[in-house]
Amino acid sequence: MRRWLMPGLTLITAMMLMQANVWAEETGCHSFASWNESQKYFEVKGGSKVQNVDSLDSDQDGLACEELIGFKADHINPNNAKKSAPAEAKQPQEENFPEQIFSFLKALWLQLTGFWG
Repeated sequence: MRRWLMPGLTLITAMMLMQANVWAEETGCHSFASWNESQKYFEVKGGSKVQNVDSLDSDQDGLACEELIGFKADHINPNNAKKSAPAEAKQPQEENFPEQIFSFLKALWLQLTGFWG
């Protein structure tokens, strides 16, 4: 039992630290001082009516963070006219996600067992 305690605790700690890093990098309306700043970021990242970048467009009209100071309801997002990639294009990446997790955990396990073995 003791043999598995340290690798298990190390694995749990590593996973928690990875999650903390993701949360720290999260972008939201709170990250911007004004609507102009948020809209510029949204458009540069490809945000539109169909592409809600970082969940900045709550009503999916192509305008980000409408609650921020300086909001212009008559603004036209140039990305709204562009066609988005079909949803099927994103599926292979999502299907590969469990394999990536398994590969990471396997590599971590091999490092841990080699270190304490």
